[in-house]
Amino acid sequence: MSYEKLDDSEVISKPQNELEENLPYEGKKGIFWIISVINSIAQKFYGDYFSPFAARIGVAGWLMGFLTSIRNLISSLFQGIFGRFSDKFGRKLFLIISLSLSFIITTLLIFLGNKTTVIIASVFQSLAICIFTPSWNAAIGDITQMKGRGSFMGRLAAAGQVFSVSSTLLIAALFFIVERFEGRVFLGWTIFLSWEQQYMIAFAFSAFSYLVALIIIFFFKETNSVKDKPLINNEVKSNLFEPFKNSVFLRFLLVHIIFSVVMSSVWPLMPFIQINILDMKFYQIALTSASFAICMGVFQVIGGRMADKIGRKKVILIGAAILIFFPISYTPAIIFQKWWFSILANIVAGSGSGFFYTTINTYILDLSKRESMGTFAGWKEALTGTATFIGSLSGGFIIDALTNSYGLIIMGISMTIGVTILRFLAFFGYLFVKENFTKEETMTKNP
Repeated sequence: MSYEKLDDSEVISKPQNELEENLPYEGKKGIFWIISVINSIAQKFYGDYFSPFAARIGVAGWLMGFLTSIRNLISSLFQGIFGRFSDKFGRKLFLIISLSLSFIITTLLIFLGNKTTVIIASVFQSLAICIFTPSWNAAIGDITQMKGRGSFMGRLAAAGQVFSVSSTLLIAALFFIVERFEGRVFLGWTIFLSWEQQYMIAFAFSAFSYLVALIIIFFFKETNSVKDKPLINNEVKSNLFEPFKNSVFLRFLLVHIIFSVVMSSVWPLMPFIQINILDMKFYQIALTSASFAICMGVFQVIGGRMADKIGRKKVILIGAAILIFFPISYTPAIIFQKWWFSILANIVAGSGSGFFYTTINTYILDLSKRESMGTFAGWKEALTGTATFIGSLSGGFIIDALTNSYGLIIMGISMTIGVTILRFLAFFGYLFVKENFTKEETMTKNP
């Protein structure tokens, strides 16, 4: 296999060559699977229904754009800092803090489902994700070597998708049955669930899952043993700004930021299509979401394996190329106003996301030394989140302007076509990203 040789300043120089190093949880990674599954269930129940719930209670386009953008910004903005903290103080503490905060905020949303609470929840839940993500990704990096890391991350994420989808489909099936028998009397009770009660039940499942994950984390063994090791071989101690000395990381980050701004501009549109145009019910949103999650889970596994065989860059390109077509794939649903067309769009989104996001996380971990994994992962998320904040906020204002001038349908069609064109143009930046992995090189480094 031929590959592009990196310059000396760009080579992956780290004790990531592991050389038979005994890693934490070597051969005993079961707790990672459990945490991944439970946390995925919690995030799915919250993430899938938060924006539709906000649309149901009547938020305007600009506020939806704000909610989407502020979630993107806060969930990412301080990840560089928290990632660095996890490198310095360990992963477990920050996983506990983040899950505790998620549990409290989601519980609050169950009992106070109004616009004020939605804004508060969007801020603090996003902060919890900001703390959790770099610590979790770095913990995975702690227990894996470069060889096989992509496959493991893909399988781990896919397992979470499978179980979270199964859970949401079970609840959706229950609500579908309730709707079909609505008004009938069973054991002295009249069968009825309002849309408010359905969303509250979903948030309750999310809160319960966060609580279970939090309890399990207390039995989690710290993975970041590097923080306790003395410096050897004149190794340079990592610091908060170390990632910006890596030219490969900087090149990737510039391209990814541009693509993220363009990509996120369409995100505030999705809840409006689901609720204001298609008037989708809870179980219809669940089925649509399931189509996304199933495809994402399948292609996370496929993408992870491909990334370990053919390199990270090629798989990132495949994922980005598929994601170009997500906005325009929603156009038939808008034109014909049939909710089941949205399943097609989510198949496109899930397939592309499965290739794209897991491989990017693997790519970033590969670039870092073991003692700076959280810092690299955190900065990537922080700057990407800032980019998606700008894109989503802009998208919200554009939605309002087009809706006021031309109506919902024309606005929806214009946005889906326009963002598709912009994604296509931004995609070409990934062609200039450097490959940081080859199978032959890694097999030499990790005998």
